[in-house]
Amino acid sequence: MSQGPSGRMVVEMEPQLKKRLYASLAVDGLTFKQWLIWQTERYLSGRDQPLLFAAESLPPTYGKQRGQ
Repeated sequence: MSQGPSGRMVVEMEPQLKKRLYASLAVDGLTFKQWLIWQTERYLSGRDQPLLFAAESLPPTYGKQRGQ
């Protein structure tokens, strides 16, 4: 994915996954932008200070490039 200087991000995903995500966010009263910023801040804060008890483990493909 290319990275430009703007604040815009483009993500492609399966239409059904997108539909489920937006439906779940609507139930919680969140927009995709709000959720993405919240998740990003949460993720990055874990990089600055390791969690003592991780509630969730990272997926097995974390840190790997496609095709490896």
